[in-house]
Amino acid sequence: MQEVPARKDQVEIIQGAIKRESLKLKVNTLKDSVSDAETEIRIWVGFGILYPRCFIMKELNGRREAFYIAPKINGSKTKVLMIKLSLEPEVWLE
Repeated sequence: MQEVPARKDQVEIIQGAIKRESLKLKVNTLKDSVSDAETEIRIWVGFGILYPRCFIMKELNGRREAFYIAPKINGSKTKVLMIKLSLEPEVWLE
């Protein structure tokens, strides 16, 4: 099966969606935040009608960090907070 190359407008649509979801979670986009010395991986869930959730793993100078950012209802259905949970590196396997 032959791959179909992504058109420029499709890439721009995806980048726009990622930027919009990043703003909801109050995190910079990878394009805006990662340096050459840093590695960062993000896994997104919930584009569209759901609130976004994101797992972020970073490594900078041998130091690893991981976060899970997700919505939390605060007392009423109209108030949604985004919480950032730090995942402890001691449980990571080398």
